[in-house]
Amino acid sequence: AQYSQPPPVYASPPVPPPLYPPEPPQKMPPIAAAVGGDEGPEVQIVVPVVPEGGVLGLNLSETDLSVTSFARQAAKQYGFRVGDRLLAINGVPVAHQDDFVYWLRVAMERNATLREPMVFTVYRGMFQEAARGPSAAGSDEDWVGSWEYGDGPGAGRNEYTIGLADGRLQFEQVLPSGEKVTGALRRAANNSLEAELFLAGGAPHGNVRLRLGADKATIMSKLRPTGHTAWCDEIIAHKVGAKPFDPMATQRHH
Repeated sequence: AQYSQPPPVYASPPVPPPLYPPEPPQKMPPIAAAVGGDEGPEVQIVVPVVPEGGVLGLNLSETDLSVTSFARQAAKQYGFRVGDRLLAINGVPVAHQDDFVYWLRVAMERNATLREPMVFTVYRGMFQEAARGPSAAGSDEDWVGSWEYGDGPGAGRNEYTIGLADGRLQFEQVLPSGEKVTGALRRAANNSLEAELFLAGGAPHGNVRLRLGADKATIMSKLRPTGHTAWCDEIIAHKVGAKPFDPMATQRHH
């Protein structure tokens, strides 16, 4: 057949949008524990709806993304525990703060638009055994040093010091307000230490209770402010200069 004019040219159909979000600008290497049953107990925590204000309520260690405390009590209701180590969000490995912030934002956006639940994979077990219990009795030298903890991404670091003075362990910390609190530590039940804390002028600040982890590189601490009957949530502090606890190494050698 002959055509008096060229046959029509049909445009290609538009390319559909990608099913998954793009990679972050700088992809971090995945951590070793993201997959595999031999690398330790993993727990999945499902958050069905983005929390109010878009805040999950977790305070995380900047070194290994372990939960050190809770900014919101709702985070405990989801199933998170102090000591949980974040491994993945919706199956995507997270190894650093940048990973966590990026993929959490992606997960929240997909939850808001597609109603997809947010699934967090955490490592739970060996780290908590070292940090939470059984508590180590510890010699005075094991307690002495500077101990650091964080209040969440962008909130800065906090530090307190335990030293020896006249043969007794002493607690000292400079609060965010700039005020210093001190107290003489004494041995208490369950291999813990306790102290009454006082401000520089002698005003009471509260009581602190400390438990040394079995790794002797972490301390679980609780504060009971003056005038309160209940203790605050436990937080995990890491000894400054100590090598972070590696649950994978413990698994490999046992």
